[in-house]
Amino acid sequence: MRSGAPHNHNNRRGFSLIEMTLVIALVGMAALAALPTLSASRAPRLELAAARIATALRFARDAAVRSGQPHGVLFDPLGQVAEGREVTVYRVTGEASPFGRALDVTDPLTGQPYAFDLSGTAPARDLRLDTTSAPFRFRGLGSPQWELHFLPTGAAAWLQDGAPRLLEGAALVVTDGVARRTIGVLPVSGRVVVQ
Repeated sequence: MRSGAPHNHNNRRGFSLIEMTLVIALVGMAALAALPTLSASRAPRLELAAARIATALRFARDAAVRSGQPHGVLFDPLGQVAEGREVTVYRVTGEASPFGRALDVTDPLTGQPYAFDLSGTAPARDLRLDTTSAPFRFRGLGSPQWELHFLPTGAAAWLQDGAPRLLEGAALVVTDGVARRTIGVLPVSGRVVVQ
């Protein structure tokens, strides 16, 4: 007779080192396979947000050319302007100094005022405008602005008491916290580009 209790493999508890290593390796490979998918899913949302902003700028430019009246786009990422949302397209009026905003421009698809927020609208909850500096610089105007006007010629400018100050540079940045897209407006033509 043998001394000691016989080995019963059915009573073993826990996992062997080989089993644990195999599971960790499989989980690691699955995570590596999913990583490009997760980062790639952010890119289309950022592209969509940049395209939506560019479309608002192009719409304002086209409306100014079509109507013969200046139109503008207000970017209000900090919620400081009571009448607007994060992005608002409007018609420029001479009713106030330096200018007035008529919020009668409507989105042709919805018939509602042409205004929207980047944050809080699916699928762009984590998207926002970069607020480190105002995006539009104008000739003869000391500080950059968060608004841009389009003249009936299509040129980009800042209207102050009826006098246009032409655009010198524009770099509006939208970010998801990881990547960024820059929307630019060419000074003379008012052409909108996404970089």
